Amino acid sequence: MTKTKKEKKRQKYTEETLKAAVAAAKAGRGLRAVSLQYNVPKTTILDKMSQPEIVLKKGGPPTVLSDEEEQQIVQWMMHMSVCGFPVTKSILISNVASLMKELNRENPFTNNCPGRSWYDGFLKRHPELAQRIAQNLSYSRSSVTEIALRKWFAEVKTHLEKENAADLDATRIFNCDESAFYLSPKSEKVLVKKGDKAVYNFINNDDKECLTVLFTASAAGAMAPPMILFTYERIPASISASIPESWGIGKTESGWMTGESFFEYITNVFYPWLVANSISFPVVLYMDGHSSHLTMALSEFCRIHKIILVALYPNATHVIQPLDVAFFRPAKGAWRKATTEWRMNHNGRRMRKEHFAPLLQQALDTIRSSDILRRGFEACGLHPLNPDAVNYQKLISRLKSTVETNKQSAREIPEADPDNFLTFIEKYIPKTTLQNFKSSENLESWTGDLEDQSLFRVWSAIRQRNRTLFC
Repeated sequence: MTKTKKEKKRQKYTEETLKAAVAAAKAGRGLRAVSLQYNVPKTTILDKMSQPEIVLKKGGPPTVLSDEEEQQIVQWMMHMSVCGFPVTKSILISNVASLMKELNRENPFTNNCPGRSWYDGFLKRHPELAQRIAQNLSYSRSSVTEIALRKWFAEVKTHLEKENAADLDATRIFNCDESAFYLSPKSEKVLVKKGDKAVYNFINNDDKECLTVLFTASAAGAMAPPMILFTYERIPASISASIPESWGIGKTESGWMTGESFFEYITNVFYPWLVANSISFPVVLYMDGHSSHLTMALSEFCRIHKIILVALYPNATHVIQPLDVAFFRPAKGAWRKATTEWRMNHNGRRMRKEHFAPLLQQALDTIRSSDILRRGFEACGLHPLNPDAVNYQKLISRLKSTVETNKQSAREIPEADPDNFLTFIEKYIPKTTLQNFKSSENLESWTGDLEDQSLFRVWSAIRQRNRTLFC
């Protein structure tokens, strides 16, 4: 029988503890007693006693990033946390990969992207992040309630007061968000000969695609130049020439917003527009907390140029984001009307992408965007900052919809042996999760982790079904 070599456990101690142990040994105490008291190996104490300066060296190979560079990352993560943008593992890794490229340093990572071992080591080197990350994740997954939103408003007020930005006028409060515009939007109702059963509006297959447009507007009703995103690697000259001079042009593989394209918009479109219009700094920019907005470069640029980023409460943009609440519906209504008229005037000709920007500008000019935006910011409680202005009935409607979904799920459960079925499912649910399910059973909606929400709905529906059958 072969003996397995027992792995030697490394002792953990700080530099201060090591210095105290060396000082005690130099004072004449026995090495064994000092080693036991301070949990420092005797050989280490002997080695350090002969050295003029006691410095605790880290074990293992040197880190890819220097201590100063890692500390900058930590500070960025803390800053984004305060602004309401919790930095996830994927966002952190993506930004580290971008930083390596920016530093023009040899990248030792597989596929130029840090892996699990680097991530685990980073958290061990910065233990203050572990709890902060867990808090952010649970915060972002919590359900949207009136209490939660009012708490968010209070936190935003406190944050803005610390930034000396609590009493900014309407010209310095902004909201940005992107939305998709179809080249051939769904048609409106039409008038035809009485008796016709079906009416068709013929479109080309290409017209089913859409373009993403990023809008930014102020509480005073001013619209900053938008940015249109394309999937081209190189923008065709005909499209570039058709876009208004002040508008932004973005290029992404998917056609959706990325961290790089959003950074380009802020630095090359939004900030120059603020300067050109003599907008005083600081300014506040409310936006959703989507990961496509998060980069270290963006955070640093906004910090230097006094653009205060504030993340809207997760899953609540339908009640607190002005562009969602007030602007996009009339804007898309105007776009639908403009595209219909364009086709009629061009004998149903296919709309090309070089027609998009001029027609969108024409559509936006037909709506009273200034009044719409001012009312939107006021209705969302963002200017003036007022939680009482929010229509919390929208949250209640959503909760009712969730309850109805659960009831419908219960009706759709097949007839079998429900009691055995429930027992079978509960066998595979962790005990702590099942306890959380039971404690949340009488609530109107699930308030735990988002990843358990679907399982909770199924479990709850079966429980309700059983009660109905056996009552």
